[in-house]
Amino acid sequence: MQKNPTYQEVLNFLQTDQTDKCNYVLDKFVCADFAEQVQNNAEIAGYNCAYVDISFTDNAGHACNAFNTTDRGLIFIDCTNSLEGGGPYNGDCIVNIVKGSIYKPQYLFNSGGWYNLPMGTVKSYTVYWD
Repeated sequence: MQKNPTYQEVLNFLQTDQTDKCNYVLDKFVCADFAEQVQNNAEIAGYNCAYVDISFTDNAGHACNAFNTTDRGLIFIDCTNSLEGGGPYNGDCIVNIVKGSIYKPQYLFNSGGWYNLPMGTVKSYTVYWD
């Protein structure tokens, strides 16, 4: 049975989870696959984790994850590694998702000076806990 983790438990999980080390491969392993793998790994580790489907105003889409932490409430995590040929040692990011706001993941751990560009304006999003 899974439980809602604390924020620190999410950080500990992400530091051991290796999903962010996978390579983004167009039409083979994309953001949806990263989000599904994180969700599966979190549930194996005993934590409730949601899959989040995001639509941007330019009709592009994206996927990430959510955890309903016991001490900080709902947080959104993006572990999609789209940096080919380099990047931070840990690609796990936190992101604020609000309809009408810019989607820009921020690295959770030392990024070595790397940063993410904004991906678009959030048109809508759906959180799936199953």
